[in-house]
Amino acid sequence: MSKLKQGFVQIYTGNGKGKSTAAIGQAVRAAGLGLKSYIAQFMKEYPYNELFSLKHLSEWISIEQFGGDEFVYKKELPGEEELAKARKGLQTAREKMLSGEYDLIILDEPTAFLDLPSKIEVMVLLHQLAAQTGKSILLSTHDLELALQLADRIWLLAKGREMVAGVPEDLVLSGKFNSFFEREGILFDKETGSFRVHNPIAKSVHITGAGVEAQWVANALVRNGFTPSTDPDSEYRVEVSEEFPGEYLVYRNSEKMFTANSIESLLKLLKAS
Repeated sequence: MSKLKQGFVQIYTGNGKGKSTAAIGQAVRAAGLGLKSYIAQFMKEYPYNELFSLKHLSEWISIEQFGGDEFVYKKELPGEEELAKARKGLQTAREKMLSGEYDLIILDEPTAFLDLPSKIEVMVLLHQLAAQTGKSILLSTHDLELALQLADRIWLLAKGREMVAGVPEDLVLSGKFNSFFEREGILFDKETGSFRVHNPIAKSVHITGAGVEAQWVANALVRNGFTPSTDPDSEYRVEVSEEFPGEYLVYRNSEKMFTANSIESLLKLLKAS
């Protein structure tokens, strides 16, 4: 287990297949060192090959499945029955962590069923449990932005590429994170830690003002294809009023164009200009 640090939450993420296989590989390596692992698989009720293979290592590796993935293929939200299975799986995993019986806990897509607040709640709980028990917790997930915010260490996987691992901040600042996920029309924003649509012919807009309101104005502009600019001489400038919250003054080439009284109206007027 020389490459897995104890007491940390570590995440496998990336495009395509390989995350679950890599995580299970860590359990097999741990078994070679005489360490015990518990694996909880979510959205997997089918008897995948690993279930048969791991029977030969049952003394060191325990694996359980919670919930199916049929709702994904039907493009539906999970029903109450599937949500109940997921909740049971998370509770079971928590009990296994606290039992002291296992050296490594692996959770395969544990947050796939959950809304964003619940995902964050689960990740915070896992951090607390990892620190409390001193055990290493390994997750596989597609939630890239959540992984960046809450993982102690991330392992990046993609077909035809060598695995890359590191602290989230190092992966972002080195450019390794965005190299795995950026594609034509989609860029990773290092400043916000999120992905955004890139429009090469988008209007460039300089935003003046500070605080939460200015940040949400910038978020709305990016989402709608505008490009925030640090150049005060940009063709367009949006002034977020500190004196009158919810009021946005828009200038073009230093000439005042209009005043918007909501972000929705600001977007409509900018698009029409």
